[in-house]
Amino acid sequence: MPAGRKRVIVPPRAGATPFRRRRATRRSLGSCLVVGLLLLGSAIMTLKASPRHPRSNSATIRPAIGETGLPDYHGLQVMGGTLQNAAGQVAQLHGVNRSSWEYTCFDGSGLTHDGTADQTEVSAMASWNINAVRVVLNEDCWLGINGVTVGGAAYQTAVSNYVTLLTQNNIVPIINLHFSAPGAV
Repeated sequence: MPAGRKRVIVPPRAGATPFRRRRATRRSLGSCLVVGLLLLGSAIMTLKASPRHPRSNSATIRPAIGETGLPDYHGLQVMGGTLQNAAGQVAQLHGVNRSSWEYTCFDGSGLTHDGTADQTEVSAMASWNINAVRVVLNEDCWLGINGVTVGGAAYQTAVSNYVTLLTQNNIVPIINLHFSAPGAV
């Protein structure tokens, strides 16, 4: 810079990034994108080539609409990327939510759940090809604490009987402790 001239530094506009920083940022973002795509492609190829991932050699359990015989869902386990029964067949669950176990125990009705929760209900579910039922529970009701109207042993017995009924009909129960909070015992 010639003598006598002062260097004037102009601050960048609000939100503007200097050119060099922008170019470096673009380069690093581009590198990250390339590395990410390579990792994704590698993961996909590993899954396709994995012998633990049974695609063609296992039959999928899918009952036809109106089919009377239910497939066996006992001994479910995760193998590779699939859910399989004890015989190694890939299981595909079609489920529903069986609500009311989480709130009727403290609504003053004196019940543990809405509806019948009996063989008629379970048979209707099976006729709709439902093979999994989410049973939503409440910790206060299970323990019989914090002012529930029905809880403790009565609630536990009702839930246990319903889960037994589901499993006897080859329907997978998914037990979900939905409501839990600090309270008094």
